[in-house]
Amino acid sequence: MIGLRRASGGGGDKPGDGTAGADGLDSDFAAWLDDYTEQMLGLHAAARPSPRTADVWGCRNLGDFMCGFFVGEMLGAAMSTFQSKYGRAPSAGEHAAITDVVERHARGVRDAFLRYNH
Repeated sequence: MIGLRRASGGGGDKPGDGTAGADGLDSDFAAWLDDYTEQMLGLHAAARPSPRTADVWGCRNLGDFMCGFFVGEMLGAAMSTFQSKYGRAPSAGEHAAITDVVERHARGVRDAFLRYNH
């Protein structure tokens, strides 16, 4: 998992100690997710979707589909990594904070994928 250490548990709410900070998310996890999203966006933007994607999934706007697919992929990876690191599902606040981190990349996601809309 790209530079993410398993939390040791313990108390406190200092960023990076494996517990939630004021925004509901460990700052180390938020930084990892921000970097991971940026890395994956670069990989996806450099690749082209399969020529069959629109037909297979029945979508009229391939770019819109690819935006949603990418965001779902990032949120799924984040939730899975969170559960692996902390041994539990994220709280509602942590879930919202994870979504916020991914949404910070909205412009890049749109730029990468909306070019496929016709």
